[in-house]
Amino acid sequence: MPSPTGEVRIVGEDGAALGPGEVGEICVRTPRVMKGYAGGIESPLRDGWLATGDMAIQTLDDNLVVMGMGEPLANYE
Repeated sequence: MPSPTGEVRIVGEDGAALGPGEVGEICVRTPRVMKGYAGGIESPLRDGWLATGDMAIQTLDDNLVVMGMGEPLANYE
Protein backbone atom coordinates (compact mmCIF):
# COMPACT_ATOMS: atom_id res chain seq x y z
CA MET A 1 0.00 0.00 0.00
CA PRO A 2 1.94 3.05 -1.17
CA SER A 3 1.81 6.50 0.41
CA PRO A 4 3.67 9.73 -0.38
CA THR A 5 6.13 9.14 2.47
CA GLY A 6 6.30 5.39 2.96
CA GLU A 7 4.78 1.95 2.65
CA VAL A 8 2.62 -0.32 4.80
CA ARG A 9 2.25 -4.07 4.39
CA ILE A 10 0.73 -6.97 6.28
CA VAL A 11 3.00 -9.97 6.81
CA GLY A 12 2.58 -13.51 8.09
CA GLU A 13 4.64 -15.29 10.72
CA ASP A 14 7.27 -16.12 8.08
CA GLY A 15 7.64 -12.44 7.12
CA ALA A 16 6.05 -12.90 3.69
CA ALA A 17 3.53 -10.29 2.53
CA LEU A 18 -0.09 -11.39 2.83
CA GLY A 19 -2.98 -10.64 0.51
CA PRO A 20 -6.26 -8.87 1.24
CA GLY A 21 -8.41 -10.58 3.85
CA GLU A 22 -5.52 -12.34 5.62
CA VAL A 23 -4.68 -11.42 9.23
CA GLY A 24 -1.05 -10.53 9.82
CA GLU A 25 1.36 -8.08 11.44
CA ILE A 26 1.52 -4.44 10.32
CA CYS A 27 4.97 -3.45 9.01
CA VAL A 28 5.98 0.03 7.82
CA ARG A 29 8.91 1.39 5.82
CA THR A 30 9.64 5.09 5.40
CA PRO A 31 12.73 7.22 4.80
CA ARG A 32 12.44 8.39 8.43
CA VAL A 33 11.78 5.10 10.22
CA MET A 34 14.12 4.47 13.11
CA LYS A 35 17.19 2.32 12.50
CA GLY A 36 17.02 0.62 15.90
CA TYR A 37 17.46 1.20 19.61
CA ALA A 38 20.49 2.56 21.48
CA GLY A 39 22.24 0.38 24.01
CA GLY A 40 22.29 -2.89 22.13
CA ILE A 41 18.55 -3.60 22.33
CA GLU A 42 17.47 -5.83 19.44
CA SER A 43 16.12 -3.85 16.48
CA PRO A 44 12.51 -4.43 15.41
CA LEU A 45 13.54 -3.86 11.77
CA ARG A 46 13.26 -6.75 9.32
CA ASP A 47 14.89 -6.03 5.96
CA GLY A 48 14.21 -2.31 6.42
CA TRP A 49 10.61 -2.83 7.57
CA LEU A 50 9.54 -1.82 11.10
CA ALA A 51 7.43 -4.59 12.61
CA THR A 52 4.81 -2.89 14.81
CA GLY A 53 3.56 -6.03 16.54
CA ASP A 54 -0.02 -4.98 15.76
CA MET A 55 -2.32 -7.32 13.84
CA ALA A 56 -4.54 -6.20 10.95
CA ILE A 57 -6.31 -7.18 7.76
CA GLN A 58 -5.88 -5.29 4.49
CA THR A 59 -9.19 -4.84 2.66
CA LEU A 60 -9.63 -5.11 -1.10
CA ASP A 61 -9.64 -1.29 -1.33
CA ASP A 62 -6.30 -1.00 0.59
CA ASN A 63 -7.72 0.02 3.96
CA LEU A 64 -6.42 -1.51 7.18
CA VAL A 65 -8.69 -3.04 9.81
CA VAL A 66 -6.70 -3.33 13.04
CA MET A 67 -7.52 -6.59 14.80
CA GLY A 68 -5.39 -6.25 17.91
CA MET A 69 -2.54 -4.38 19.50
CA GLY A 70 0.91 -5.84 19.94
CA GLU A 71 3.28 -5.63 22.86
CA PRO A 72 4.69 -2.21 23.79
CA LEU A 73 8.15 -1.55 22.33
CA ALA A 74 9.31 0.26 25.46
CA ASN A 75 8.60 0.08 29.20
CA TYR A 76 7.66 3.53 30.54
CA GLU A 77 7.57 2.65 34.26
